[in-house]
Amino acid sequence: MKRKLFALVAAVLACTFSTAVDALQVVDLHDGATAYVNVSQADMNVIVFPKTVKVYTRGDALTIQNEDKRVFVTFKLAPKVEEVFFATDTGTYSLILVPKGIPAETVMVRMPDMRRDDTLAWERSSDYERTLKEIVRVMYSEEVPVGYDITEIKHGSPDFGGRCIPEAMYGGAMLDGWRYRCENLGAEVLHLRESEFFRDGVLAVSVEHPDVPPGGRTHVYMVRASGSESLGAGAAGGVLKPLEAR
Repeated sequence: MKRKLFALVAAVLACTFSTAVDALQVVDLHDGATAYVNVSQADMNVIVFPKTVKVYTRGDALTIQNEDKRVFVTFKLAPKVEEVFFATDTGTYSLILVPKGIPAETVMVRMPDMRRDDTLAWERSSDYERTLKEIVRVMYSEEVPVGYDITEIKHGSPDFGGRCIPEAMYGGAMLDGWRYRCENLGAEVLHLRESEFFRDGVLAVSVEHPDVPPGGRTHVYMVRASGSESLGAGAAGGVLKPLEAR
């Protein structure tokens, strides 16, 4: 029953959030330091932070929409290099936006200054099932959990019968999120079910589109245990167990 509820929540999320990414960059920001990123000079770009930010600019050359952890940026005047400042509860960060003739960019921000303790506290801040669902939700919505490191996998090895390739890993303290791209290279509809992705260490699975037409593709999101440590006192179940078995 709980597994069906989890699948239902994931299905709703898949309808709500787009998982298509034109281009993706990952950038590390340090308090007081500046980083450069290439962005589209014509399309809307998205900058995603692991925590809520406030945005400041020196002029009015940019159209900026700030929504909690996401910042949408578009050049409204003749494109030129612009500096944007971001303030969080832990520091102030600077990004130099370099306009290029490229499609819309999604920039995922990592903040190494955030300590592992912050990540562990976040993972323990909710009950077990809610934490697993939240990690899946933020992967669906192209966000980053508090303190997590996102690693883009450029040349992943085929897995799960050769149909799926890992695209990204979200590294936490006790839990890791994984995003796989699955393609149907056959002549018939490919039916993907959460149950076929459960193996040792996998705690939760969500399939974006279970029925993939010939030539189509979809994403599979999973949460794995990154260690043997439990979620601690007050967490449901104590030790980490697959959501399927709960």
